[in-house]
Amino acid sequence: MTTSKRYEPVKKITVNQEGKTLKETYEIFDHDAGHFVLGEDHDEFTEAKSRASALENAHLENLKLKSTPKRPRP
Repeated sequence: MTTSKRYEPVKKITVNQEGKTLKETYEIFDHDAGHFVLGEDHDEFTEAKSRASALENAHLENLKLKSTPKRPRP
């Protein structure tokens, strides 16, 4: 799956040995790092999507701050 966003909520399904679903949660996947964000495990998709959006906005703000040239002091 291709995405332009860095962070994306992904459904995680935990099953037992017989294949019975025990739990469904959502984790945040970091496409730039290529792995899940540790400590980001949410029960609701809307909660995970909201957190992914917050991480994305913080990332974009950080990029904007890094790309803004600093003005020399007089």
